[in-house]
Amino acid sequence: MKKLLFNLFVILLLLALLTSCNVDNTDNVSGESTDEAPEADTETDTNTNADVAKPLLPYEKYGNKVYFAFEEKDIYYSEIENYEEIESCFEIPLDNDGHKKSGAYMKIIGSYDELSTYIASSEIDASIFNSSYVVCVKQFFYDGRNEKRLIGYYRLELNGNEYSILLDYYRTVEQALNEQDLRPYEYTNYIIVPKSCIEYTDQIQQIKVNEKNDIEFDGKEEYQSHGYISFNEGKGLPENPTSWVVKKGSELEKQYGFEYPDKYSGVEYRVVLYLPNEPSCDFMITEKEIKNGNLYLTIEKYLQYTNEYLNKNDVKFYDLHIEDSSELSENYDVYILVKTVK
Repeated sequence: MKKLLFNLFVILLLLALLTSCNVDNTDNVSGESTDEAPEADTETDTNTNADVAKPLLPYEKYGNKVYFAFEEKDIYYSEIENYEEIESCFEIPLDNDGHKKSGAYMKIIGSYDELSTYIASSEIDASIFNSSYVVCVKQFFYDGRNEKRLIGYYRLELNGNEYSILLDYYRTVEQALNEQDLRPYEYTNYIIVPKSCIEYTDQIQQIKVNEKNDIEFDGKEEYQSHGYISFNEGKGLPENPTSWVVKKGSELEKQYGFEYPDKYSGVEYRVVLYLPNEPSCDFMITEKEIKNGNLYLTIEKYLQYTNEYLNKNDVKFYDLHIEDSSELSENYDVYILVKTVK
């Protein structure tokens, strides 16, 4: 009898192990829950043969073929934005000719009383300095294009005797097309940095921004995330978001009367995204990927900036500037991750 019970226990244990292995291999390949994600193309990528068949993020379906997921991007130091300047925190150093010297500089402010001599703001109080410093960062440089829009600073470090900090920024789509003569730009930002990140000094310091001293920006503005397409507003438009690969001279192009910027007029195939509602703030497409025949986009939206072009124009169709659309399936889906930048 004991032997029979032991054998039965072993059989049940084996069945439990097999069941557990089957669940792990089929429903949760990545180790993350995918219950809320919609079904995607079940074909696997022939290059890897190990891609998950459906997205890991909780995408929600909008229309027939466009899915959205939303999250926040929160990697930046907090910044004091609404303030009244009382006195300049410090002045940009001058070169031998008496002109402002191109570069980036910083001053660490160690107390509320000191900060109050430079700016007044209802957003801050003395408790900030219990665990943080306020750092004033100033940049001065010459540029041949329109003003860059700063997103946020992060990772302030002291390596040896050199300070460095990373900065994300962008140009709007319409700005990036406008070249002009060199003109001076100066930025002043008050950021809140934890005391654990940096040691206090009362001296003005030169600082590397994105690892450069002379030219503080690394050329990200050359990247064109998308373009605006003019269209015939008299034609009936879809009710929901959708997307097509549009061939030059096709009936679909004629139907909506698409007109593209001259810079891209020679393109034969375009991947076009249609959104019935315009965004309420500025945005950039930061990632594009074709996977399993479907299109994956990551969009960052910047609540602190309005898009002047969108305020003046009715925009519904976007050229995604995808050079090779041959890997998209005939009835591809679009998965859009929208990151709100805090």
